[in-house]
Amino acid sequence: MLRCFLFVGALLGASAAAAEKAPVALRVGWDYEGVPAGMSLYELKPGNWDVWTTSVAPSAAQAPVARQIPGATVFLKPGESRRVALVYANATNKPVSFFAAPHTVSPVQAALGFKFRCLCVNRAYTVPPGGVWYRVVELRLARDFIGEKLEVVHQLLAVDEKSAADFRDGMSRKEVP
Repeated sequence: MLRCFLFVGALLGASAAAAEKAPVALRVGWDYEGVPAGMSLYELKPGNWDVWTTSVAPSAAQAPVARQIPGATVFLKPGESRRVALVYANATNKPVSFFAAPHTVSPVQAALGFKFRCLCVNRAYTVPPGGVWYRVVELRLARDFIGEKLEVVHQLLAVDEKSAADFRDGMSRKEVP
């Protein structure tokens, strides 16, 4: 009985310690290569949104997003996670196809204890003319995360129609030895 009480007390103490830590500024950014700029970070509408839910809508009003996050910066305390949406608005009159190279983190020392369930998963995405693409993602900090701020940048690269079709669902298992 005492052991159980001490364990619960230790958990409560750990939670209190995490609550006392200052929020960490997590800024999400994008570099574009052959892709028109158009990616933003949004709050999700109330609901239970699965990570990696990805779709296209005619407009942001018809997507599961609420408001754009100012400066694409989310504030999390160590031990917290948060789901948000990446939103790409195609303002052109042609489809835009892209993929995301693995993200970079700065400062690199702060990468320990940071997890981003994002869009760089070896897939290609296509956004129709005037359409809005969205993907539910999750930012997470370990309880022991050390740092005050972190910048995460994805490079979005244009792909041709064939590559977009070939990698729309990621790499097929038969192609991996």
